[in-house]
Amino acid sequence: MNPTRNLLTIAPLTALAATPAFAALDLKAVYDNLLRGSRNHLRALVREIER
Repeated sequence: MNPTRNLLTIAPLTALAATPAFAALDLKAVYDNLLRGSRNHLRALVREIER
């Protein structure tokens, strides 16, 4: 697992989700849930690394 890769994947998608066109799509709720899962996964990975 690569925390840097997770961050690089999250950043552009977060920028895309902030656009008005994306906000109008039904996919926003799906994206929000996936992003939440990615953040949780990244936090868990950081905890494991810090042990």
